[in-house]
Amino acid sequence: MSRNRWLMALAVLLVLPAAGRAQTSATEVGYVDATVEQIPITLTLTQNVHFGRFAPWGQAGWVSVSATNSPPTTGSNVTILDQGHPSHWTVNGAPNAPFTLVLPTDRTIEVSSGADTMVIDYFFSSYHETGTTPALSSSGATAFTVGAKLLVGANQSPGVYSGSFPVTVAY
Repeated sequence: MSRNRWLMALAVLLVLPAAGRAQTSATEVGYVDATVEQIPITLTLTQNVHFGRFAPWGQAGWVSVSATNSPPTTGSNVTILDQGHPSHWTVNGAPNAPFTLVLPTDRTIEVSSGADTMVIDYFFSSYHETGTTPALSSSGATAFTVGAKLLVGANQSPGVYSGSFPVTVAY
């Protein structure tokens, strides 16, 4: 019988650690959700670009309106008679969001007076001139300006020239 007791004791010793480790468990499923909203970005023109008044010298030249107004209007082979000013824009959207600003590509926009035209050499924004990245403020708003360089023909006809150009902002 001592052998049976010894086997019984051995069986109890082998079962006790396993019984001590035996645990119960439970699993429950949790759920998650998220709500994605889109805050639209809006762009509003508050003032047009105005190249001012100028007179050509009989040679091809240009007139440029700074986006930062410093100096407002400069030119080559023209006499500036009245200063111009850049266009002014406001943007509204998601607070603190960076955005892209797209201006027309070089020499794609014309201004005209009847059959006579001039070409805008290029556009630039106050962001480009100051080297800052376009971004909305903590209130979700910002403003910027756009200037341009206008190519003037050597024998440009007098008149009031006008045209339009697209400006795009996007997240």
